[in-house]
Amino acid sequence: FFLMIRRPPRSTQSRSSAASDVYKRQVLYFRKALKLDRNCLAAWTLIGHEYLEMKNIAGAIEAYRNAVEIDQKDFRAWYGLGQTYELQNMNHYALYYFTRAVISRPRDARMWNAMGSCYEKLDKKSEALKCYERAENCKDKEGITPVSYTHLTLPTIYSVQISVVAVSLKKK
Repeated sequence: FFLMIRRPPRSTQSRSSAASDVYKRQVLYFRKALKLDRNCLAAWTLIGHEYLEMKNIAGAIEAYRNAVEIDQKDFRAWYGLGQTYELQNMNHYALYYFTRAVISRPRDARMWNAMGSCYEKLDKKSEALKCYERAENCKDKEGITPVSYTHLTLPTIYSVQISVVAVSLKKK
């Protein structure tokens, strides 16, 4: 006869506190890496990710901008900046940074989906549709299924497609 003693589950507050401690510790380690090499792109980008998880928006923006200064072609920092501004509902800024991410990595469906989402929030449905279609055409080999544009209502899709056709016919 075995008596099992079960520990009560941790509260969500203690779980989030533990996660916060992990993020803080990781930032500390990445900062140590930066002491060895101030131009360590990965460290700046990862610090940005950690700060974003901790909801430290100013810290995340600073870290991502440092990463972009080191390498303007690194999509991770541009994408991180886009996510940061998107969380703040600053969709025009987010769109700019997601566009830079797409330029750096045009065959990544996530970048196109992020742009489409921003366009949608800015009520630019035809641009959003184009981005979602580009995402579907990426044939993402990482197993990431692009977000389909099926969440747009069918009448919206048809009206966008009809207006695009109408514009192209007017040009002829």
